[in-house]
Amino acid sequence: MSKQQEKRLNIINKTITLCAQYGFHGTSMDSITTATGVSKATIYKYFISKENLIKEALIMFSERALNHLNIVFSDPTLTLEQKLSERFEILVTLMKDDLFNGCYFQLAYSEFNHTDITIADICSGYKKNSSKYDSSFIN
Repeated sequence: MSKQQEKRLNIINKTITLCAQYGFHGTSMDSITTATGVSKATIYKYFISKENLIKEALIMFSERALNHLNIVFSDPTLTLEQKLSERFEILVTLMKDDLFNGCYFQLAYSEFNHTDITIADICSGYKKNSSKYDSSFIN
């Protein structure tokens, strides 16, 4: 991974952490620059706007989460009980984190559903794609 890619990834990861703690609107660009050690100019160079940074962060987080679920649920060596356990172990770990204030996608959707349709669509898409795994327990 190049130094530029590492910097982008650091910005995205810190943004998700801050937004989970303070909300998306409650997370300022100043707090992101402080957390990352990257200047606002550099952040805007990579992402153009705070909303674009949030979009990329949500997309990346969604891809990671859905990829993990796909790996777990497509593993024929795991029993249904093991798959369920893996699914909920991740959620329990999140809830034990003092900085966790709810599902990132629900938080983003509630803050942006009337102001940024792209962010709302990313959140809705995550819900739709992740619910496929939840419904597999019923079928």
